Amino acid sequence: MSNNRYLSKHIRSFFEDHLVCRRKMSQCTIRSYRDAVKLFVQFVATHRRKAAANVLVTDIDDSIIDAFLMYLEKERGNSIQTRNHRLAILRSLFNYVSLQEPLFLEQCRQVLNFPVQRRTAQPEISYLEKDEMECLFKAIDTRTALGRRNYAILRFMYNTGARVSEASDLRVSRLHFEPPPKVEILGKGSKWRTCPLWHSTAEILRNLIDEQIGTANPAAHLFVNKSGNPLSRFGIYGVIAKYK
Repeated sequence: MSNNRYLSKHIRSFFEDHLVCRRKMSQCTIRSYRDAVKLFVQFVATHRRKAAANVLVTDIDDSIIDAFLMYLEKERGNSIQTRNHRLAILRSLFNYVSLQEPLFLEQCRQVLNFPVQRRTAQPEISYLEKDEMECLFKAIDTRTALGRRNYAILRFMYNTGARVSEASDLRVSRLHFEPPPKVEILGKGSKWRTCPLWHSTAEILRNLIDEQIGTANPAAHLFVNKSGNPLSRFGIYGVIAKYK
């Protein structure tokens, strides 16, 4: 069997050649693509009852795309926006496959023609008032190292409005404590922005740096787990969810 029939071959070149070398996407965007493709391949492998490495391009049709999107909504509880985002990533992948191997144009066409789902209503945007945020902060047990780290994460995100991915990627070298304190944030599209830090936030972050082992390196991530490894986006989501 030709290696071109294996989906894994096309996924590898899609990430290594197309996304990194040609489109020069940021690492945050690439991780988002990776998570979506990983979830899809795992679903197809389970649905087709074969190992993920053995999934073929010909295993993909509109019925499995429909089943995957329903799985996202019904079992994983994803929003319509997340569902459409996953579909957009799959479209990008299979558009690439169609250009590399015309033999699979029919399979790719079924993915590319799959419709997005329209939102029936705008989601309600909720927020906490200042006194409610202060109550949330007071609920964190800062007597422990884990509590102090979580307190620093939430204070930083409240101060700057940083995305979860931006907080996860924050490095020690991007913090500037000389007056006026500020932080440089690498955002979507590899664009930089500078955000001022409140003096209270700057003090909390400075104390975290002093306390954590291994953050003397300016290139080190600021928010790390118990093993000293950078917190992932999902790790920070977990911190946020813990104090909801």
